[in-house]
Amino acid sequence: MSAERSLYGNDKGIALILVLMFVGAVALLGTIAVLMTSTDTKISGNYKASKKALYAAEAGAQEARERLRLSAEYVITDAHTDKTQWSAFIGTDPKTQKRGYDSSNSMHNKVASLQTDMDYTVVIAHQDDGAGNVLYLGDEDGDGDFERHIDATKNDPNIYVITSYGAADGASKVIVMEVTRVPPITINGALYSGTSATIQGSVSVSGEDTCGGSDLPGITTPQSDSPSPITVGGSPASVTGDEAYGTPNVKYDEDMMAIQSMVDFLKKAADFK
Repeated sequence: MSAERSLYGNDKGIALILVLMFVGAVALLGTIAVLMTSTDTKISGNYKASKKALYAAEAGAQEARERLRLSAEYVITDAHTDKTQWSAFIGTDPKTQKRGYDSSNSMHNKVASLQTDMDYTVVIAHQDDGAGNVLYLGDEDGDGDFERHIDATKNDPNIYVITSYGAADGASKVIVMEVTRVPPITINGALYSGTSATIQGSVSVSGEDTCGGSDLPGITTPQSDSPSPITVGGSPASVTGDEAYGTPNVKYDEDMMAIQSMVDFLKKAADFK
């Protein structure tokens, strides 16, 4: 019996084994906790840096947009509105050079940023149609509906592509923005009549330009001139303008104007509260 007890009943040292196992488990849990905390800290730091870089990129894009909109000393001058090679840059020499700025290129224009608290570099270029033609925004066909086109003779505003590169704490973000100035309002005549119009009494409609521009018809209408939907009567009642359209100066069969479409587009840029 004593031999049996000696063989199977000796439990000396079991407490040490249990303590070592417990210490190992605690150490493992501690290591996991540290790793998780470290990972969470890194994720939080990366997220914060990413957001800061995004805000910097947004700030750069907004500065570029305002410089294109404003005048005086802050404006970015575009002296090559019909050239796809034109570019403008905002930032320091080393950083803009990395984005393609060449001080010897007459098509390149660079200005320093208006602030130093955020790190961003901005490139502004003309939007093109992919075939080497600069794109403009305006009413190319005179129907009141604005569209993209490539006719530089219309003197419509360019469409610009703003690419802003923001950086912060090792993170970087890029924002691309497409902007343009408000195109001119379409005016085909002193008066536009979608259906019919009766001019009578003490009324005078004139499409003459006394500022040296081109005269326009007194009235334009998409209606046919037969039978005439425009009636001029009374005394005095007159319609003057471009004499090419006869007396009264009415241009018939004009394209139907998209008045509501033009209003909807222009009111987005209205300066009101």
